[in-house]
Amino acid sequence: MHIKLKITLYRCLLTIITLTFFSTQALTQKLQTKIKNFDQLMRDTLATQDAVFEAEKKILSQKQTKKVVEGDYLPSVTSEVLGEYLLFDNFREVPPLNEYELHLSTDWNVYDFGRKAMKYKSADISIDIAKNNLKLVHNSEMARLLKIYTDYSHQTEKFNFITDYEKILNALKEEVEGRIKGGVGTILEKNQFDQTLNALALRKLDARKFLRSAKSDYQLYFSSVFDEKLLPKLDYFKGKVTFILKDIFKADILIPKEKELKLEIEKAILEKEIYASEYYPDVKVGLKLRKFDLYDNDPNFEIVGSLTSKMNLFDGFKRDYSVGSKVEEIAGLAAKLRLSRIQKEQRILRYKIEYDNFIRETENEIKKMEKIKDDFKIAKDMTSMKALTFGERIKFASEILASQLKILDNYYQQYNILIDVVDLKGEFTEMFKLQNLQVKGSL
Repeated sequence: MHIKLKITLYRCLLTIITLTFFSTQALTQKLQTKIKNFDQLMRDTLATQDAVFEAEKKILSQKQTKKVVEGDYLPSVTSEVLGEYLLFDNFREVPPLNEYELHLSTDWNVYDFGRKAMKYKSADISIDIAKNNLKLVHNSEMARLLKIYTDYSHQTEKFNFITDYEKILNALKEEVEGRIKGGVGTILEKNQFDQTLNALALRKLDARKFLRSAKSDYQLYFSSVFDEKLLPKLDYFKGKVTFILKDIFKADILIPKEKELKLEIEKAILEKEIYASEYYPDVKVGLKLRKFDLYDNDPNFEIVGSLTSKMNLFDGFKRDYSVGSKVEEIAGLAAKLRLSRIQKEQRILRYKIEYDNFIRETENEIKKMEKIKDDFKIAKDMTSMKALTFGERIKFASEILASQLKILDNYYQQYNILIDVVDLKGEFTEMFKLQNLQVKGSL
């Protein structure tokens, strides 16, 4: 009995392991399928961000608000039942009959001196502002996700460079110890080498810390396994940016932030006109059906038409204050628009200066690294490799590492500048085809 139970348990365990293996393989293949295309990876990740979902909901909310505005100018129907029941009087000899009336009425606002058209246009502008806000969110979130991806790639490459340098030092370590044991090396030489190893250990510790931080950020927002090979090379990315922007550092363009301020100014002007138009009356037409006694079998009723024009003669200067408030708001928005243009020009100019500086620094570091390699080759030709002191060999290796890390930093700094420029100009929408992005998140 116990043997049969063990066999059964063994078969169940084997089945579970087999299913787990195949499900893991299927999941891995699914993940690999998802991350074959970098653009699709970024689109899918962007679609899950809460900020994008909230921006989409703002558009839907503004569309519903417009329907509310439209409802104010559709005919409305109301019903009312009036009942009277005499409780007491001291003058009638015969008490009156208790009566109940039915009123069914409809009215329609047919003219309001242009307020209707202005309110409709104001609602349309609110929708345009919400759509422009979605574009701003798309671009800012895409820029943030791209920087997370590039930072992870940067820290990975940086850690690999330091690891390669560590291998060189470890190879020299055995030789140093052999020289000490053979009585050729000096204690000073060993102490200098140990200091180099300790400095490298601290450097590697910092690199590992930054790598872990970048990995943590990546895993927080991306569901796919990281693949640094997916990230487009800088030249390819710059080519896409140039194709879309034509002139990367051109400042004389309308950016989404400026468009938002212009729309807000246009809306504020309309709202000011709406407040000012309230000085004029509106005109309503209506119909009313009256049935005087609901309990009377008499079918008599009446239908009356109405024409109403109502004007508020005095409202405690409420409209004057409302108009004045909108005038101040328009002036404030215009000042923000001017400041935004100045800041845009300053930012783009700063980006261009920094980008050009990074290119020159990279060229200088490449020349410097080539010179170090040439000097090392000359030193090898002039004497045997072992004749070079450890200090000289470590110096060559450390200088090459420093140049490699500087070139790497400049590479990703250029990448980040291009990301910032495209974000500022709102062109990630075109680059990643975000116009019809389907959100996959929830509030």
